[in-house]
Amino acid sequence: MKTRLVLLFVAAVMTLITVGCGTPLFGNIKQYRDGDWYLGADPHQVARMEQDKLAVDKLKEQPVYTSSINGVTKGYLGLAVNYYGDIVTIKLIGPQRKIFVLKPKEMGTDYLIPGWYRRIIIYRGQTTHESMMEVGPELHHAEGGQYHWIAYAR
Repeated sequence: MKTRLVLLFVAAVMTLITVGCGTPLFGNIKQYRDGDWYLGADPHQVARMEQDKLAVDKLKEQPVYTSSINGVTKGYLGLAVNYYGDIVTIKLIGPQRKIFVLKPKEMGTDYLIPGWYRRIIIYRGQTTHESMMEVGPELHHAEGGQYHWIAYAR
């Protein structure tokens, strides 16, 4: 009787592991790497995976402007612009911190690592605008160029 319980327990554990409770539900490693493992996914997850694939394909078609030193990427190229008629401070706070102090109609560029940044515009000592911006591979057109992020003071 005790032997049967032990065998039953071992069989149950083996069944759970091989069915997928202990491992992801995909057919094989190639399907997993290709992202084609719909077994066990609900329609929303499948739609999200398809949307992500389309987004990645679109990004692969776009050029990416990055800078690297000794093979280590410094980040994505971006632009800070001052459209005010006086000196403006633009603070970017996120995975990195960057401060631009710009004269009227002046622009500055720099490289930032990917992530979400809080953009703070300070004009005549007062915070006039605060918002969030994402730094990533998507390109934006501004001032005759293409940049991965834009922080402007208007």
